[in-house]
Amino acid sequence: NTSDGLCAVASSLGWRTGDNIVTFESEFPANYYPWRGLGVEVRYCRGKGGRYDVEELIDLIDGGRRLVTVTAVQYCSGFRADLERIGRAARAFDALLAVDIIQAFGVSPFDLPAQLVDIAAGSSYKWLCAPEGCGIFYLSERARDGAGPDYLDILLDAVIDLGIGLGPPVGDADDIHLGAKLGHDRFGRTRPAEHRRAQ
Repeated sequence: NTSDGLCAVASSLGWRTGDNIVTFESEFPANYYPWRGLGVEVRYCRGKGGRYDVEELIDLIDGGRRLVTVTAVQYCSGFRADLERIGRAARAFDALLAVDIIQAFGVSPFDLPAQLVDIAAGSSYKWLCAPEGCGIFYLSERARDGAGPDYLDILLDAVIDLGIGLGPPVGDADDIHLGAKLGHDRFGRTRPAEHRRAQ
């Protein structure tokens, strides 16, 4: 669901001192709490009567950018963000654009690559009338290139829990192994968990 996808992103981007995140001030908790406690600045675009000036959001993006995260359609007002315009501004500073799509998924058309969205997460129990727990998680190629092993750990742990067999790990097994960053020792590893705070 939305929270799982955005939390996976928050834990895998390898935050550094000086990074910042740009977002709207009244985001739903699924697109608010994952970004707290990372040790980086979160910049909020203030709304007026439930609406936002996208130019004001874009003005907050600068050289310390790392991520711009918005909701496609705001849950409390119905405000619809111009994703392509925001995506273009994010790319100008080499920032990733993450989008919570839950309020629009199934009722609004999406072309995530054309809209320059790098990360999208949402559940399908709203407009698609699917059961809770069914959803979508999208990563562009540039987002996959920037995601560290934490995301792989979470994904692969879920696959193992489902009993799906995988081949041997790819890359450096000391850096990318199941449960490494989550503090698990289920595969005989005893590395302490690493926190995803800015270093």
